[in-house]
Amino acid sequence: MRLFLDIPGAAPADLARGVAAAQAILDMYGVTPEQGASSRWKVEHAHEPYYSLEDGESLEPTMEDEKVAAIWYRAEAAAVKACGKDPAPYDPDDHPGPLGCSRD
Repeated sequence: MRLFLDIPGAAPADLARGVAAAQAILDMYGVTPEQGASSRWKVEHAHEPYYSLEDGESLEPTMEDEKVAAIWYRAEAAAVKACGKDPAPYDPDDHPGPLGCSRD
């Protein structure tokens, strides 16, 4: 999966620098973008009724999800700082934040 950064008004070079900073943090801890995004989602949506995916995976966050989500938040902070722009305020219920990953 590929990381991306969504900060309105940031130049492509700034976004690339931010993505590289985030990837460096994830690499340092051995976390893939997919693991980070998944754990972040589980932690941010822990207040919702729990259910399982078709393969039986529980969506309730584990201690490991909590740790991986904390690493994701560090990577996101590094990305924003390296980009040099402030992201728009966001509500985790409506928007996952400026750092994300895609299957592209």
